[in-house]
Amino acid sequence: MSSSYPPMWARVCVGKMWIYAVCEDGRVARTSRVQHIETPVKAYLNSKEHATVKLNDREYTLKNLIAKHFIKGWKPGMCVECINGDPFNCAAWNLRLYTKSEHGKRTGRKSGKAKPVMANGKQYASYRECGKAIHASYQTISDCISGRSRNSVLSGMGIALVEE
Repeated sequence: MSSSYPPMWARVCVGKMWIYAVCEDGRVARTSRVQHIETPVKAYLNSKEHATVKLNDREYTLKNLIAKHFIKGWKPGMCVECINGDPFNCAAWNLRLYTKSEHGKRTGRKSGKAKPVMANGKQYASYRECGKAIHASYQTISDCISGRSRNSVLSGMGIALVEE
């Protein structure tokens, strides 16, 4: 998004030091008081496919850093979404806030996105329902179905998606 004004920067406190800054267009930089030099901090994708930066050996998701400093109404624990779906495009204008209950409504069983699962000859409406019934987490069910967990105790239970 181009505009005629320069982008705003906000200083970030990591631990007890103010040596980083975030920009409303999604950049992060390490700052130096003495030389007034800004060194860009490179973002990378973490295991959950979120753009992440490492500041003083601690990982922060880029979208949460930007939302915290530039979006009114942000509170700890709120969900932040990149509107266009690009995890590296974390400009403030491209972020949307929503609550955890809204997130559950969008991704849970009642959202219509849940996929039926078959385990031990029984059909379940969702990964979570299957997990509750066989005493496993929904992530373990997901891993078994996707093949990421070949050595799981559950691999002999015949867990699979139900073809509709």
